[in-house]
Amino acid sequence: MIKFAAFLLIISPIYSFAQATFDELLEETNYLITDYERLSPWVAFYPLDSLHISPRHMDELEADFESLSDSVETINLIYYYHEWIFENLTSLVALDEFGQLEMTKAFASSLQVASSPDQNLVSFNLDEKTGGSYRSRMSLLIFRPSEFSDGYQILSEGPTDGYTAIHQLESTSGTKYLLKGEVMGCNTCFESYVDLVRIDSASFVYELNLHVIARSFNEGVSYDANTKILSINYHLNDLFQEVICPLNREEQQLYEHANTADYDTFYRCNCSYQWKGETFELIQSSFVQD
Repeated sequence: MIKFAAFLLIISPIYSFAQATFDELLEETNYLITDYERLSPWVAFYPLDSLHISPRHMDELEADFESLSDSVETINLIYYYHEWIFENLTSLVALDEFGQLEMTKAFASSLQVASSPDQNLVSFNLDEKTGGSYRSRMSLLIFRPSEFSDGYQILSEGPTDGYTAIHQLESTSGTKYLLKGEVMGCNTCFESYVDLVRIDSASFVYELNLHVIARSFNEGVSYDANTKILSINYHLNDLFQEVICPLNREEQQLYEHANTADYDTFYRCNCSYQWKGETFELIQSSFVQD
């Protein structure tokens, strides 16, 4: 079943560093991202003199760790890099020059950036570096329309793993955004999700939310920007037994049987929705036993 939800945006003032220009702040941010990329959760400590951080960041480490000698524990260091990078990103977003950036090229490659064509909505995603097979990401979803470019930001924190693509859809009621994301949950489990959102005054309203956990990398939720077709295709499995496609009477009976069956027997859910100018409408649906 398709789920609907609504969330309120957090409105926050963001302040840039007084001594740093936009270019200097961007350069520092990319240094931090590049330095963060080389950190490994499998290394216990890193020498302080190997870190490419500013004096103010070094001062912060020294202030928080009174017994700091010549190295710092990696698990703590990863946390600080998360904080520093996202602090810089929110400061950059508050500046007018941010709107002139080419989002996919402005930042070091290990920071995944997804931006809507109008650049009003941007998702920043960073590998969380937990060391596990779940490739979780730290993410920051920022809404920055031109009418809020005076030092204030409307921030909405997206799902933990962020979005990898943001599509813009024009409707009779205004601009809507389709946000697409995916993440490897384990070596053989793949999560994909799609949200359709609109901005209503100070509210970030989710009109559509789809989420699938599949056992195959080729299954899940997908979107074709050319045809504007939203597709769902997956087999029921031990991690995800929900059917999110509509069922007819015969398919409902088959689904009830599938809930008591061994998952060595494959049951596939498949449906497609076409964008119709205001929302997505069902054009095809099936639930079958393969």
